[in-house]
Amino acid sequence: MSIISNITQRTSNADFVGVWDQNWQQIFLDARPISVNVTEPSKNMEHPLENGSVMTDHRVILPVEIDLSVILSPATYNDMYDQLKKAYKDATLFTIYTKTGGYDNMMIVDMPHSEDAAMWDTITIALKFKECILVEATFEPLPARKVETKSNASTKDRGQVNATTPSAAATPTAPPVEESSALADFLG
Repeated sequence: MSIISNITQRTSNADFVGVWDQNWQQIFLDARPISVNVTEPSKNMEHPLENGSVMTDHRVILPVEIDLSVILSPATYNDMYDQLKKAYKDATLFTIYTKTGGYDNMMIVDMPHSEDAAMWDTITIALKFKECILVEATFEPLPARKVETKSNASTKDRGQVNATTPSAAATPTAPPVEESSALADFLG
């Protein structure tokens, strides 16, 4: 028995290329993968110099994009299309496994399909997935030494502070405007 057929028999329940949900269950089983195209893009930060050349000082890794072409099973293509459309509208996150690795937090961003008279009993869909990079914002209070005006520092550890009315001495006033003699002569 060849290695390929041995692997195929052992993994007959799961595909080499497939979509898994957050519960690690393979889904869209009746959407058979035809091809997959994985793009792991980056962007070089370029800055023009005075001599006309361009300097690149670093790069930014962009979200992964995956184009997964599938053909739907003739027996269930209407139901499968509805499931795909619901996942698209609900912005459901998936994990996509390919022969080269797994890609987490992938969302369907486009699902164009083609209908062909030669394939009268099914359709093909070119699913487009894009990685969602999830971040959790945290806010930390600034200590008095890190702010310009000490009153803008965190009040977290000061307890309850009562509001005070600004004093007249603290209220800034504009200096009086004096007319210059040249201006007075001009206005006449």
